[in-house]
Amino acid sequence: MITENEIDDIINGHSCPSQIPLEWGGGQPNKKKPGRRWEDPNNDGNGVRIDKGDPESQWPSQRESHVVVRTRGRILRSDGQPIELLKPSKTPEAHIPLKDWLKWKTWHSP
Repeated sequence: MITENEIDDIINGHSCPSQIPLEWGGGQPNKKKPGRRWEDPNNDGNGVRIDKGDPESQWPSQRESHVVVRTRGRILRSDGQPIELLKPSKTPEAHIPLKDWLKWKTWHSP
């Protein structure tokens, strides 16, 4: 189980999950809410965003720290398959719990 301190270290750029490719660098802070994002320097359709959970969120899937994974421009759900909806980033399936994503073999594959 990941601790709040470990989550804060990731979000603040003090550590990087092993799933993130080294060539993606240390990531950038999220623009709106606390978190961090990484993008593939060779394909802007690939990326990972980690958001710190917000216990007050109206959306249950966003109350715990979670990850949004994009491969070839498509948002993935927790089984690594793309979400086949018009606005996939708005669905609960797009918000993979961080504790689950940290068990994935690679940034885009469970």
